[in-house]
Amino acid sequence: MNGKGKVQSIASYWTGIQSALDARLLSVKEYLRHPASGFNGEGYFRDLLREYLPKRYTVDTGFVVNADGERSDFIDVIIADTQHIPLLCSEPHFKVFAAESVVAVIEITSAPKSTVTQSGDKHKVPKIEDDLIKIAGVRRIAKKRKYVDKLPDINNETLTFSSLEFEISLSPRSFLIIYGDEWQKQKTYEKHLLSALNSAKNKGYEVWVNAVLSMKHGMFHVTPHTEFEINNIKDNALLEFLLFINRAISTYDTYRIDIGRYRPTIPEE
Repeated sequence: MNGKGKVQSIASYWTGIQSALDARLLSVKEYLRHPASGFNGEGYFRDLLREYLPKRYTVDTGFVVNADGERSDFIDVIIADTQHIPLLCSEPHFKVFAAESVVAVIEITSAPKSTVTQSGDKHKVPKIEDDLIKIAGVRRIAKKRKYVDKLPDINNETLTFSSLEFEISLSPRSFLIIYGDEWQKQKTYEKHLLSALNSAKNKGYEVWVNAVLSMKHGMFHVTPHTEFEINNIKDNALLEFLLFINRAISTYDTYRIDIGRYRPTIPEE
């Protein structure tokens, strides 16, 4: 006996989870043939993220606001540190998060081939581009962050703590999840994704996405500091996507804030 037991593979477990989730998403979509199936699918993904992200993070849907009163569009998935920073508003079907608490946002679509009319614009754009523009809005209003934390100070062998205010310039991590009526070929999928990214950028939006999960074609990782150079990971895409999000938010530091700065954003009675 060499003392070595059987090696357990987490990948085999997640292959089954992804297959089961994909089948459930598609079966509901085919059965209902109604937009409600998309809301249902978003719920599946939020539940999955709540289960497999660190518990310091709240995973919910809603809006992001900053202390200047700027508000995002409605976002499918917001991942926020509510251990240090409380919610600004909690309702049964949405939450409102302070910009400094938000570490990542995700838009989810079950109809990537569709087009939508943007708010205040009569022109239709591809659904993927609209999702990227929504994310770009969060990236803009949540980029400049003002935190408060206590730092230790040793004076005459006495340990004291003093408050320090500091600013960080860093946008939340950005992700897309796409399933449903996707294009048959991976290259066609990549072409539409790149077209949406470049179109949104050319319109002046601060557009970026760290990774995209396609239930059909795998995970697409966008290389940082490039003009949207994409690497495709086909095997165990759901597992790789969850691991990637965990790594991305673990390197995103958040601290306490002066919640009183948000008082002017609360409507007067």
